[in-house]
Amino acid sequence: MPEERFVICEQVVTELERTSNKNTAHLFAKQGKSDCFHQGADYKIVKRILRRYTFVDVNERREICAPYVLAQAQELMESGRSVALITEDYRRKMPPLISLAAAADELEIPRFGMMEVLGTLGIWPRG
Repeated sequence: MPEERFVICEQVVTELERTSNKNTAHLFAKQGKSDCFHQGADYKIVKRILRRYTFVDVNERREICAPYVLAQAQELMESGRSVALITEDYRRKMPPLISLAAAADELEIPRFGMMEVLGTLGIWPRG
């Protein structure tokens, strides 16, 4: 996978910091963000995603990274790059809410689970 690169937007780092107690996933994302060749999508694309999908109940009043991840993927694809998302957000949600995986499927963005990626890279055993 020498031509493949991870792209991590700031919102992913922030969400991992909030939800993971600054564990290994958060540290990996925080350290890896500075090495990324793409630092986040234009906000016009984020707004386009937010008009189409609802990721969080408005009563929760917190921002999540899903629309930013999708917007970044869309922007990269529109510039001719091949993109695949890594997400564990695949649970079916009650409409109008949608998971990142389901939105990626609708937008025809390939997606993989974290364990699948780690297994493919030989970092974590499969199975």
